[in-house]
Amino acid sequence: MNYPGAWAYSNSTTNLGSKDLFQDIIECPDNNRNLEEGIYNENFESKYYNIKQTGSFFRKAKKQHAFSIMHYNMRSLQKNLSILRDLLGLIKEIPDIIAISETKLNENNTYNISLPGYEFIHTNSKTSAGGVGFYIANGINYVPRHDLEISIEGVESSMFEIIHKRQKNIILGCIYRHPSNDRTQFHETLEATLTELNGKGYEVFLLGDININFLKYNVDASTSEYLDMLFGKGFMPIITKATRITNHTSTLIDHIYTNVPQKILKSGICVVDITHHLPMFCTVAEKVSTTVETRYFRDFTNFREDLFLKDVSEENINCLACDDVNRSMNKLASILQNITDKHVPVRKIPYNKRKLMKNPWISNAILISIKKRQAF
Repeated sequence: MNYPGAWAYSNSTTNLGSKDLFQDIIECPDNNRNLEEGIYNENFESKYYNIKQTGSFFRKAKKQHAFSIMHYNMRSLQKNLSILRDLLGLIKEIPDIIAISETKLNENNTYNISLPGYEFIHTNSKTSAGGVGFYIANGINYVPRHDLEISIEGVESSMFEIIHKRQKNIILGCIYRHPSNDRTQFHETLEATLTELNGKGYEVFLLGDININFLKYNVDASTSEYLDMLFGKGFMPIITKATRITNHTSTLIDHIYTNVPQKILKSGICVVDITHHLPMFCTVAEKVSTTVETRYFRDFTNFREDLFLKDVSEENINCLACDDVNRSMNKLASILQNITDKHVPVRKIPYNKRKLMKNPWISNAILISIKKRQAF
Protein backbone atom coordinates (compact mmCIF):
# COMPACT_ATOMS: atom_id res chain seq x y z
CA MET A 1 0.00 0.00 0.00
CA ASN A 2 1.28 3.49 -0.82
CA TYR A 3 1.24 5.96 2.03
CA PRO A 4 -0.73 9.13 1.34
CA GLY A 5 1.68 11.94 0.79
CA ALA A 6 3.28 14.33 -1.65
CA TRP A 7 -0.19 15.71 -2.13
CA ALA A 8 -0.61 18.20 -4.95
CA TYR A 9 -1.93 21.64 -4.12
CA SER A 10 -5.24 21.91 -5.94
CA ASN A 11 -8.42 23.95 -5.95
CA SER A 12 -10.43 20.82 -6.69
CA THR A 13 -13.12 20.22 -4.08
CA THR A 14 -13.27 16.63 -5.32
CA ASN A 15 -9.64 16.18 -4.38
CA LEU A 16 -10.25 17.75 -0.97
CA GLY A 17 -12.66 15.00 -0.04
CA SER A 18 -10.71 12.12 -1.55
CA LYS A 19 -12.15 8.85 -0.22
CA ASP A 20 -9.01 6.97 -1.25
CA LEU A 21 -6.88 9.34 0.78
CA PHE A 22 -9.13 8.94 3.81
CA GLN A 23 -9.14 5.17 3.52
CA ASP A 24 -5.35 5.01 3.17
CA ILE A 25 -4.84 6.92 6.39
CA ILE A 26 -7.36 4.85 8.31
CA GLU A 27 -5.81 1.57 7.15
CA CYS A 28 -2.13 2.51 7.28
CA PRO A 29 -0.63 0.74 10.34
CA ASP A 30 2.12 3.33 10.79
CA ASN A 31 -0.36 6.18 10.80
CA ASN A 32 -2.44 4.41 13.42
CA ARG A 33 0.33 4.76 15.97
CA ASN A 34 -0.88 7.07 18.65
CA LEU A 35 0.07 8.94 21.77
CA GLU A 36 -2.65 7.69 24.06
CA GLU A 37 -1.23 4.18 24.46
CA GLY A 38 -0.14 3.94 28.08
CA ILE A 39 -1.07 7.56 28.83
CA TYR A 40 -4.69 8.29 28.00
CA ASN A 41 -7.96 6.61 28.64
CA GLU A 42 -10.37 6.24 25.74
CA ASN A 43 -12.21 9.47 26.59
CA PHE A 44 -9.31 11.51 25.17
CA GLU A 45 -8.70 9.50 22.03
CA SER A 46 -8.74 11.54 18.82
CA LYS A 47 -9.57 9.86 15.53
CA TYR A 48 -9.46 10.56 11.79
CA TYR A 49 -12.65 11.91 10.24
CA ASN A 50 -13.68 12.89 6.74
CA ILE A 51 -14.99 16.33 5.85
CA LYS A 52 -18.66 15.41 6.24
CA GLN A 53 -18.07 13.93 9.70
CA THR A 54 -16.10 16.98 10.79
CA GLY A 55 -18.91 19.28 9.72
CA SER A 56 -21.42 17.19 11.66
CA PHE A 57 -19.41 17.72 14.85
CA PHE A 58 -19.43 21.49 14.30
CA ARG A 59 -23.20 21.45 13.72
CA LYS A 60 -23.77 19.40 16.85
CA ALA A 61 -21.60 21.80 18.84
CA LYS A 62 -23.69 24.74 17.66
CA LYS A 63 -26.90 23.01 18.74
CA GLN A 64 -25.36 22.38 22.16
CA HIS A 65 -24.30 26.05 22.48
CA ALA A 66 -20.69 24.88 22.39
CA PHE A 67 -17.95 26.42 20.28
CA SER A 68 -15.59 24.85 17.76
CA ILE A 69 -11.90 25.36 17.07
CA MET A 70 -9.83 24.20 14.10
CA HIS A 71 -6.09 24.44 13.45
CA TYR A 72 -4.35 24.13 10.13
CA ASN A 73 -0.75 24.46 9.01
CA MET A 74 -1.37 26.12 5.65
CA ARG A 75 2.23 26.39 4.45
CA SER A 76 1.43 29.82 2.97
CA LEU A 77 -1.94 31.36 3.69
CA GLN A 78 -2.06 33.39 0.49
CA LYS A 79 -1.16 30.41 -1.67
CA ASN A 80 -3.73 28.05 -0.13
CA LEU A 81 -6.50 30.38 1.07
CA SER A 82 -8.76 29.44 -1.84
CA ILE A 83 -8.49 25.79 -0.82
CA LEU A 84 -9.33 26.68 2.78
CA ARG A 85 -12.44 28.44 1.45
CA ASP A 86 -13.36 25.30 -0.49
CA LEU A 87 -12.89 23.22 2.64
CA LEU A 88 -15.15 25.48 4.69
CA GLY A 89 -17.73 25.30 1.92
CA LEU A 90 -17.72 21.51 2.13
CA ILE A 91 -17.84 21.49 5.93
CA LYS A 92 -20.89 23.79 5.69
CA GLU A 93 -21.05 24.52 9.45
CA ILE A 94 -17.90 26.58 9.81
CA PRO A 95 -15.89 26.56 13.06
CA ASP A 96 -15.98 29.54 15.41
CA ILE A 97 -12.20 29.88 15.50
CA ILE A 98 -9.60 28.86 12.93
CA ALA A 99 -5.94 28.90 13.97
CA ILE A 100 -3.38 29.03 11.17
CA SER A 101 0.28 28.02 11.37
CA GLU A 102 2.91 28.85 8.76
CA THR A 103 0.99 31.77 7.32
CA LYS A 104 4.26 32.97 5.75
CA LEU A 105 2.94 36.51 6.09
CA ASN A 106 5.12 39.56 6.58
CA GLU A 107 4.56 43.30 6.54
CA ASN A 108 4.74 43.33 2.74
CA ASN A 109 2.15 40.64 1.89
CA THR A 110 -0.87 40.89 4.18
CA TYR A 111 -3.41 41.40 1.38
CA ASN A 112 -6.13 39.06 0.06
CA ILE A 113 -6.37 37.01 3.25
CA SER A 114 -9.93 37.77 4.39
CA LEU A 115 -12.61 35.15 5.00
CA PRO A 116 -16.31 36.10 5.03
CA GLY A 117 -17.72 35.98 8.54
CA TYR A 118 -14.36 36.26 10.29
CA GLU A 119 -11.97 38.83 11.69
CA PHE A 120 -8.26 38.09 11.28
CA ILE A 121 -5.43 38.70 13.75
CA HIS A 122 -1.90 37.49 13.21
CA THR A 123 1.79 37.66 14.04
CA ASN A 124 4.12 38.03 11.07
CA SER A 125 6.99 35.69 10.42
CA LYS A 126 10.53 36.99 10.74
CA THR A 127 11.69 34.56 8.05
CA SER A 128 10.36 33.10 4.81
CA ALA A 129 8.56 30.41 6.84
CA GLY A 130 6.46 30.48 9.98
CA GLY A 131 3.93 33.06 11.10
CA VAL A 132 0.62 32.42 12.86
CA GLY A 133 -2.87 33.86 12.92
CA PHE A 134 -6.49 33.42 13.92
CA TYR A 135 -9.75 33.76 12.04
CA ILE A 136 -12.27 34.69 14.74
CA ALA A 137 -15.98 34.50 13.91
CA ASN A 138 -17.84 37.80 13.88
CA GLY A 139 -19.73 38.36 17.11
CA ILE A 140 -17.14 36.83 19.44
CA ASN A 141 -16.17 39.35 22.10
CA TYR A 142 -12.38 39.26 22.30
CA VAL A 143 -9.26 41.31 22.92
CA PRO A 144 -5.73 40.59 21.61
CA ARG A 145 -3.24 39.61 24.32
CA HIS A 146 0.15 40.54 22.94
CA ASP A 147 1.53 40.53 26.50
CA LEU A 148 1.13 36.75 26.64
CA GLU A 149 2.78 35.98 23.32
CA ILE A 150 5.99 33.97 23.22
CA SER A 151 8.63 36.13 21.59
CA ILE A 152 11.86 34.17 21.35
CA GLU A 153 14.02 33.38 18.35
CA GLY A 154 12.47 30.69 16.20
CA VAL A 155 8.95 30.97 17.62
CA GLU A 156 5.90 33.02 16.59
CA SER A 157 2.69 33.14 18.58
CA SER A 158 -0.62 34.97 18.59
CA MET A 159 -2.85 35.18 21.66
CA PHE A 160 -6.30 36.58 22.37
CA GLU A 161 -8.83 36.50 25.20
CA ILE A 162 -12.52 35.71 24.83
CA ILE A 163 -14.53 37.86 27.24
CA HIS A 164 -17.39 36.20 29.13
CA LYS A 165 -19.76 37.93 31.53
CA ARG A 166 -20.83 34.93 33.61
CA GLN A 167 -17.97 32.50 33.03
CA LYS A 168 -14.20 32.46 33.16
CA ASN A 169 -12.50 34.21 30.28
CA ILE A 170 -10.76 31.96 27.77
CA ILE A 171 -7.25 32.40 26.40
CA LEU A 172 -6.55 31.00 22.94
CA GLY A 173 -3.08 30.87 21.47
CA CYS A 174 -1.58 29.72 18.21
CA ILE A 175 2.13 28.85 18.25
CA TYR A 176 4.57 27.95 15.51
CA ARG A 177 7.93 26.63 16.62
CA HIS A 178 10.55 26.49 13.88
CA PRO A 179 12.49 23.19 13.76
CA SER A 180 15.73 25.13 14.35
CA ASN A 181 14.49 26.66 17.62
CA ASP A 182 16.30 25.76 20.85
CA ARG A 183 13.97 23.18 22.43
CA THR A 184 15.20 23.81 25.96
CA GLN A 185 14.52 27.53 25.64
CA PHE A 186 11.05 26.89 24.22
CA HIS A 187 10.29 24.35 26.95
CA GLU A 188 11.26 26.80 29.70
CA THR A 189 9.49 29.77 28.10
CA LEU A 190 6.23 27.89 27.54
CA GLU A 191 6.38 26.49 31.07
CA ALA A 192 6.59 30.03 32.47
CA THR A 193 3.66 31.10 30.28
CA LEU A 194 1.50 28.18 31.44
CA THR A 195 2.34 28.97 35.06
CA GLU A 196 1.21 32.57 34.54
CA LEU A 197 -2.03 31.55 32.83
CA ASN A 198 -2.87 29.04 35.55
CA GLY A 199 -2.11 31.60 38.22
CA LYS A 200 -4.65 33.99 36.72
CA GLY A 201 -7.35 31.33 36.53
CA TYR A 202 -7.82 31.31 32.76
CA GLU A 203 -9.25 28.47 30.75
CA VAL A 204 -6.66 27.94 28.02
CA PHE A 205 -6.49 26.37 24.57
CA LEU A 206 -3.14 26.38 22.78
CA LEU A 207 -2.85 25.15 19.20
CA GLY A 208 -0.05 25.00 16.71
CA ASP A 209 2.70 23.26 14.82
CA ILE A 210 5.23 22.72 17.60
CA ASN A 211 7.60 20.45 15.63
CA ILE A 212 7.92 18.07 18.59
CA ASN A 213 6.86 14.56 17.62
CA PHE A 214 4.72 13.18 20.44
CA LEU A 215 4.84 9.72 18.86
CA LYS A 216 8.43 9.53 20.16
CA TYR A 217 7.57 10.35 23.77
CA ASN A 218 8.69 6.90 24.92
CA VAL A 219 12.03 6.86 23.08
CA ASP A 220 13.13 10.51 23.13
CA ALA A 221 14.04 11.98 26.53
CA SER A 222 13.43 15.63 25.63
CA THR A 223 9.98 14.82 24.22
CA SER A 224 9.12 12.85 27.35
CA GLU A 225 10.29 15.75 29.55
CA TYR A 226 8.22 18.21 27.52
CA LEU A 227 5.11 16.05 27.85
CA ASP A 228 5.75 15.65 31.59
CA MET A 229 5.94 19.44 31.88
CA LEU A 230 2.53 19.83 30.22
CA PHE A 231 0.97 17.24 32.52
CA GLY A 232 2.65 18.86 35.52
CA LYS A 233 1.02 22.17 34.65
CA GLY A 234 -2.37 20.52 34.22
CA PHE A 235 -2.44 20.73 30.40
CA MET A 236 -3.71 17.79 28.38
CA PRO A 237 -2.74 17.24 24.73
CA ILE A 238 -5.99 16.19 23.07
CA ILE A 239 -4.69 15.19 19.62
CA THR A 240 -3.21 11.71 19.81
CA LYS A 241 -2.56 10.51 16.26
CA ALA A 242 -0.26 11.55 13.42
CA THR A 243 -1.04 14.96 11.91
CA ARG A 244 1.75 15.28 9.33
CA ILE A 245 1.97 12.53 6.77
CA THR A 246 4.37 12.13 3.85
CA ASN A 247 5.26 9.22 1.58
CA HIS A 248 7.64 7.83 4.18
CA THR A 249 6.82 9.27 7.60
CA SER A 250 3.97 10.08 9.94
CA THR A 251 4.48 12.41 12.91
CA LEU A 252 2.38 14.06 15.59
CA ILE A 253 3.82 17.58 15.55
CA ASP A 254 0.57 19.60 15.41
CA HIS A 255 -0.79 19.91 18.93
CA ILE A 256 -3.75 21.16 20.95
CA TYR A 257 -3.33 21.60 24.72
CA THR A 258 -5.94 22.64 27.28
CA ASN A 259 -6.20 22.92 31.04
CA VAL A 260 -9.94 22.15 30.89
CA PRO A 261 -10.03 18.77 29.10
CA GLN A 262 -13.33 17.99 30.82
CA LYS A 263 -14.93 20.56 28.50
CA ILE A 264 -13.87 18.77 25.32
CA LEU A 265 -16.89 17.28 23.57
CA LYS A 266 -15.01 15.95 20.55
CA SER A 267 -11.48 16.16 19.18
CA GLY A 268 -10.12 14.76 15.97
CA ILE A 269 -8.20 15.11 12.73
CA CYS A 270 -9.86 15.95 9.42
CA VAL A 271 -8.49 14.11 6.39
CA VAL A 272 -8.06 16.78 3.71
CA ASP A 273 -5.80 16.76 0.66
CA ILE A 274 -4.13 20.19 0.85
CA THR A 275 -0.69 19.97 2.48
CA HIS A 276 1.28 17.30 4.32
CA HIS A 277 -0.39 18.58 7.50
CA LEU A 278 -3.94 17.57 8.41
CA PRO A 279 -6.38 19.98 10.08
CA MET A 280 -7.16 19.13 13.69
CA PHE A 281 -10.18 20.32 15.64
CA CYS A 282 -12.06 20.22 18.89
CA THR A 283 -15.49 21.25 20.10
CA VAL A 284 -15.78 22.76 23.55
CA ALA A 285 -18.70 22.94 25.96
CA GLU A 286 -19.48 26.34 27.42
CA LYS A 287 -20.22 24.69 30.76
CA VAL A 288 -19.38 21.35 32.30
CA SER A 289 -22.39 19.34 33.42
CA THR A 290 -22.02 18.39 37.06
CA THR A 291 -23.18 15.20 38.70
CA VAL A 292 -23.70 14.59 42.38
CA GLU A 293 -20.80 12.48 43.58
CA THR A 294 -21.63 9.75 46.07
CA ARG A 295 -19.32 10.09 49.06
CA TYR A 296 -18.76 7.85 52.04
CA PHE A 297 -17.15 8.00 55.48
CA ARG A 298 -16.26 5.62 58.29
CA ASP A 299 -18.53 5.94 61.30
CA PHE A 300 -16.57 5.87 64.60
CA THR A 301 -19.68 6.56 66.72
CA ASN A 302 -19.71 3.13 68.39
CA PHE A 303 -16.05 2.30 67.97
CA ARG A 304 -14.32 0.61 70.92
CA GLU A 305 -10.62 0.06 70.59
CA ASP A 306 -10.54 -2.86 73.07
CA LEU A 307 -13.14 -4.82 71.10
CA PHE A 308 -11.37 -4.06 67.84
CA LEU A 309 -8.02 -5.33 69.17
CA LYS A 310 -9.71 -8.37 70.69
CA ASP A 311 -11.07 -9.41 67.30
CA VAL A 312 -7.68 -8.86 65.70
CA SER A 313 -5.92 -10.98 68.33
CA GLU A 314 -8.39 -13.82 67.92
CA GLU A 315 -7.82 -14.16 64.19
CA ASN A 316 -6.03 -17.30 63.06
CA ILE A 317 -2.91 -16.03 61.32
CA ASN A 318 -1.61 -19.50 60.48
CA CYS A 319 -3.50 -19.21 57.23
CA LEU A 320 -0.98 -16.57 56.19
CA ALA A 321 1.87 -19.06 56.11
CA CYS A 322 2.64 -19.82 52.48
CA ASP A 323 5.45 -19.38 49.96
CA ASP A 324 3.62 -16.67 48.01
CA VAL A 325 4.20 -13.33 49.76
CA ASN A 326 1.63 -11.50 47.64
CA ARG A 327 -1.02 -14.08 48.48
CA SER A 328 -0.26 -13.79 52.20
CA MET A 329 -0.48 -9.99 52.08
CA ASN A 330 -3.81 -10.15 50.26
CA LYS A 331 -5.18 -12.50 52.92
CA LEU A 332 -3.97 -10.23 55.74
CA ALA A 333 -5.48 -7.17 54.07
CA SER A 334 -8.79 -9.00 53.69
CA ILE A 335 -8.84 -10.01 57.39
CA LEU A 336 -8.14 -6.47 58.57
CA GLN A 337 -10.68 -5.05 56.12
CA ASN A 338 -13.44 -7.30 57.47
CA ILE A 339 -12.66 -6.43 61.11
CA THR A 340 -12.51 -2.71 60.30
CA ASP A 341 -15.84 -2.83 58.46
CA LYS A 342 -17.39 -4.49 61.51
CA HIS A 343 -16.21 -1.91 64.05
CA VAL A 344 -16.03 1.21 61.85
CA PRO A 345 -18.72 0.73 59.20
CA VAL A 346 -18.79 2.66 55.95
CA ARG A 347 -21.79 4.96 55.62
CA LYS A 348 -23.07 7.21 52.87
CA ILE A 349 -22.88 10.94 53.54
CA PRO A 350 -26.32 12.59 53.30
CA TYR A 351 -26.31 15.16 50.49
CA ASN A 352 -27.42 18.05 52.71
CA LYS A 353 -24.55 17.46 55.16
CA ARG A 354 -21.65 17.12 52.72
CA LYS A 355 -20.44 20.68 52.79
CA LEU A 356 -20.84 20.91 56.54
CA MET A 357 -18.92 17.70 57.13
CA LYS A 358 -15.94 19.14 55.28
CA ASN A 359 -15.39 21.28 58.37
CA PRO A 360 -14.19 19.12 61.28
CA TRP A 361 -15.33 21.65 63.88
CA ILE A 362 -19.01 21.20 62.97
CA SER A 363 -20.27 18.58 65.41
CA ASN A 364 -23.69 16.93 65.64
CA ALA A 365 -24.63 19.40 68.39
CA ILE A 366 -23.79 22.33 66.12
CA LEU A 367 -25.78 20.74 63.29
CA ILE A 368 -28.80 20.49 65.61
CA SER A 369 -28.38 24.15 66.60
CA ILE A 370 -28.18 25.20 62.95
CA LYS A 371 -31.31 23.22 62.16
CA LYS A 372 -33.22 24.87 65.04
CA ARG A 373 -32.05 28.34 63.98
CA GLN A 374 -33.14 27.77 60.37
CA ALA A 375 -36.60 26.77 61.61
CA PHE A 376 -37.32 30.35 62.73
